[in-house]
Order: sequence, then C-alpha cells, then structure tokens
Amino acid sequence: MCEHVAVKKTSSCTKKSSGFVANRLPSALFREAASIVQKGLTSPQDIDRVMKDSFRRRYAAAVIFELADIAGLEVGVEMANQIFSDLKSSPEPPQLLQEKIERGELGIKTGKGFYHWTSESAQALKQKIAAALIKILKQYCIIREDTHANSSVLKQDYPVLLFFSHF
Repeated sequence: MCEHVAVKKTSSCTKKSSGFVANRLPSALFREAASIVQKGLTSPQDIDRVMKDSFRRRYAAAVIFELADIAGLEVGVEMANQIFSDLKSSPEPPQLLQEKIERGELGIKTGKGFYHWTSESAQALKQKIAAALIKILKQYCIIREDTHANSSVLKQDYPVLLFFSHF
C-alpha cells in the first residue's frame, strides 16, 4: 500500500540560469538531435529508435553521472575530445524547427511535424505515453492503482500527468 511512501520532487532550479534541470537537459539533447537531422546524418525516426533502444534502457537503470563513473571518467574525456567540437552549441533554436514552423508543420496539432499524424495515430501516441507514465506514477504512489490510460487522466489531465512525470 502507498500510505507510508514519501515522494520527493526532484526537479531543481539551476543557479543564475534559465529553466529547470529537467527542462535544460532534454533541450540540449533535442538541439543536438535536430542538428544531426538538419545535417542529413540520419532521420528523426532513426534518432527516436536509438533513443528507445539505447537511452531508454540505459537511463532506466542508471543515470548520467553513475554511467560516467561506471565507464570511467577517462572514457568520458576521450569521447569529449572526439565529439564535443562537432556538437551543436548555438543559442538560437534549430533552423530545422524554424523551417517546419514556417511551413505550418507544428506537430500533432497540424497533422505533421517530424512525423505525419492522423487523429488516430496521435491518440495512440498519447495513450501509449499516458500508460507508461501512469505505470511509473503508480509505482511511486502518486496516482491511484485504479487509474488507467483511458481515464480522465488522459482526457482532462494530460498536461498534469506530464508535469508529475518529473517526480
């Protein structure tokens, strides 16, 4: 039962900087992913596949500094020496995004972004995300055990569900 489980919020502000850590890290990752696509090195679909098949599994088990310690910090330095100079570091939003916005490709709301969306495929993605987050939130007793992806959580509280996924 969940009566005695304490849940601690883990998002934190960065000192003298804009945004929360939980927003800054994925933003840096997205900037680099958009740069890779813009350079024609691979497709958004391939990047998403790598994220699902590699990052998701890895970061579900251990997180960034734990993984750095496991691999060895000298491995991190070697990787940095090989890759960092080629990473996107522009303070501007990726040009790829600007071009998509100019074409009216805003994502699910317009039926096209990096993917083509129908109302059915958009709903299926939302339900998939909601089901995964609900499972996690149940483990931490943040939501009730009888909550499911077809409940009001998805229909009315989807932004709230995404917010609580940062806990």
